[in-house]
Amino acid sequence: MFSGKTNDARPFGVPLDDLASALEDNNLKATREGNSLIVRRPSLSTRVDVIRPANRESQNGLIAAVVQLRTAIPEELEATLSKPTTIVKMNRMATLGALTADGGKLFVGSRLTILESENTWDSCDRDIRV
Repeated sequence: MFSGKTNDARPFGVPLDDLASALEDNNLKATREGNSLIVRRPSLSTRVDVIRPANRESQNGLIAAVVQLRTAIPEELEATLSKPTTIVKMNRMATLGALTADGGKLFVGSRLTILESENTWDSCDRDIRV
């Protein structure tokens, strides 16, 4: 299994242990930091954070959790991609993600809002494939 395992395998109902196992089955090693998974490759690092928003109310119902994925852009590409016009062009082509700057770092990010009423993970096939 992955290193750094914590007691909560499903923070806010999100099966991080299952996701970590699926990543490992695909030769990607995930380490656990609290309610997060970090996948490191030679030139890239991806972080999967499970958070509960401060305001859980939405027009569609109570929010159970938010899953944020961020992959840091390698330094050698940051200068080219960090121009505002380039970010806009890249994001016009993007689906299910965006190129974003935060804290002086550039990353590709995506987020999934999970509502309590959806039972999102319980209805998914347990055999997660990456």
